[in-house]
Amino acid sequence: FLNKKINTLNIEEHNIKETTIRNPKYLKEYYNVMVQENKIMNIFKKICAILWKNHAIRMKLESLFIPFWLF
Repeated sequence: FLNKKINTLNIEEHNIKETTIRNPKYLKEYYNVMVQENKIMNIFKKICAILWKNHAIRMKLESLFIPFWLF
């Protein structure tokens, strides 16, 4: 991103419905953060699907596989 680095070690996907039931106090305090993190995770999943479909690049949160034939 134009000489900028994004570090996302603490982003996770949240189940907002489950949090509503199990921990409503936490949900009230962090709802906006949870929604934004879910949006980021959805974008990441879409990017992963495109890379896999078009280039056979397997990208996950914890790993990246690039086929040798792309080089």
